[in-house]
Amino acid sequence: AAAAAAAAAPPPSSWPRAAPYDAGIVTMTSGTTGAPKTVLNPHVSYAAAAAARAARYPYSSAEREAVGVMFAWEAARPLCFGQTAIIVPDEALVDPPRLASLLAEARATRILTTPSLLATFLELGCPPPPAAPPAAASPAAPPAAASPAVPPAAASPLGCLRLWTLCGEVAPASLVERHAASLPHVQLVNDYSSWEGCDAAYADLHPAAPDAAAGAIAPVGRPPAGVAIAVLDPDSLAPVPLGCLGEVYVLTPQAFTGYAGAADLTTARLLPAPPELCARLRASLGPNSLTLTLCADHAAEVRAQADRDAATASASTAASATATASAATA
Repeated sequence: AAAAAAAAAPPPSSWPRAAPYDAGIVTMTSGTTGAPKTVLNPHVSYAAAAAARAARYPYSSAEREAVGVMFAWEAARPLCFGQTAIIVPDEALVDPPRLASLLAEARATRILTTPSLLATFLELGCPPPPAAPPAAASPAAPPAAASPAVPPAAASPLGCLRLWTLCGEVAPASLVERHAASLPHVQLVNDYSSWEGCDAAYADLHPAAPDAAAGAIAPVGRPPAGVAIAVLDPDSLAPVPLGCLGEVYVLTPQAFTGYAGAADLTTARLLPAPPELCARLRASLGPNSLTLTLCADHAAEVRAQADRDAATASASTAASATATASAATA
């Protein structure tokens, strides 16, 4: 019966082709409000988000990315770049030793989780870091430079792992310290994102980097090329002065197109972009950039950490401006 059905199916060449702004991913979420809503993200949103992250953290020639958390978003990401996707079963996500075994056996090179999952993994599932090499037996022994120690990655069961991305929750600075002690060879990145705006900023947390500022909460980092972040007054959409609280707005080609069946909510969250902010970003992108949409992110409040110009964090000035979360409603 299955063979007959397959034979009767129309050939792939006759299948309807999706347009760039057709819905590509449908996400059911309650976000931070507790009110359920259906987020519609177009194909171009996913493509822009995948390209932005890969540009910031490029794939090598033979990556193996473990995907389980944020599955609808992460499963296709490595495939878009010719890499291998390792499906992490739900059971492994709640069983740290099993997750550790899967990552080791599959030779995973990347994974994305929430900060709380990483914390549990480090406590219950992470193999101990390799011991330091023994000290020289005598002054006549060769200097360390002549006999380099085996890099920690080579001696660890998770030696293939190179990148751990955090997403979906506030990341405590103490978690960064624990990660550095347990997985010193694994780069740690904080991905500040939302269902509506996709990847808005990245912070390199380990090894130590300019993004890893001191404080109780890990920073959210800097926007990728093509994305601008502004801390604005929600009533006037004017940039807030230094030291004042405002709401995060993201000008991005990764934005969603609306909430299904909720036109009023869509209108409230997708706003006309301030002309000055849009012009600055377009000047850095060139004439062939994608449609830019201003997306209000009510998941967090931040205190402006730079002057009014830097608070807009356009792609052309992102290297000198970092929006650091000082308060968040998770």
